[in-house]
Amino acid sequence: SKGLYCDVYSFDCASTAKSLGITTEEAGRKFRYDSFMQVAQKAKNEHSEHPVTIAVAQNADDQAETILMRIIRGTGTDGLSGIPYKRLMRDVMISLEETDDESGSKEARDDVYVIRPLLDVYKKEILESSKNVIKDTSNLKGFWDKEFGNNNEIHLEIGTGRCNFIIGSALKYKDINFVGIERIDTVIAQGVKKIDEYIPNLRLINFDANLLCDLFDKEISTIYLNFSDPWPKDRHAKRRLTNKRFLDIYKNIFKGTNRIVMKTDNKDLFDYSVNELKDYGYTIKKISLDLQNEEKNDNIITEYEEKFMNNGCKIYMLVAEK
Repeated sequence: SKGLYCDVYSFDCASTAKSLGITTEEAGRKFRYDSFMQVAQKAKNEHSEHPVTIAVAQNADDQAETILMRIIRGTGTDGLSGIPYKRLMRDVMISLEETDDESGSKEARDDVYVIRPLLDVYKKEILESSKNVIKDTSNLKGFWDKEFGNNNEIHLEIGTGRCNFIIGSALKYKDINFVGIERIDTVIAQGVKKIDEYIPNLRLINFDANLLCDLFDKEISTIYLNFSDPWPKDRHAKRRLTNKRFLDIYKNIFKGTNRIVMKTDNKDLFDYSVNELKDYGYTIKKISLDLQNEEKNDNIITEYEEKFMNNGCKIYMLVAEK
């Protein structure tokens, strides 16, 4: 509706990193700029009269991390200058040792710029600038109807990651209120960048799931557990989000029927969760052992889910109620 188009690329960073003897982060950066160059070439072909500029979302925290890593590795004065605000794509590609046929023509590189408009902005400022992010949670318990301005159902995602699922859900189901909590602030900051305009039925919080009883008072209708950490070692079982310890917490924040929707690529965690939920009195209402290949599927895909699917992993899903 706004005349914008979106190109989506998927790459196998792990295999490339192994074959080239580089880290997965370096492989991801290589593929990322490959994609940028392909989009830039496409834009130049369609709008040759206009210059092409690619804006990336690196922030002041990324700048500090980059300089620190360069100091640790040993760098000269050039390295201490950090990430530049503006750079020719040609110079970026040369630094990545790319070839012309992989990343567009040399001519395209020569007049395509990469800019970093958020390089002076810290992630904390990014979070605080969004109306969808709640900074002060002290007066929310029992008053979420006032926070949203309605009495619609509230669905909670625990471990919202980079927010693909929670944003997509809020946009698709506008008569449901969505709250996403994420313990790691740098991760949720990445998700905030994806919100172009205020979404009235969405709230994001940098919060620990162990403290959910301080945030809600029997106000949640559904909990989503998307690709939670499997904590594979037995001694860490109590950290799994479907462990009885967490089910005890959820019991105190649910309103009416307790409903949990879970997705994972980890079969061991899935089997463990089915048993834990059944032992706690839940009924498994729906189950899928290969979600992406089901015919009728209105599934909203998370960033991890897309990665696992591209690697050929099966996605396991369940809906449990009590």
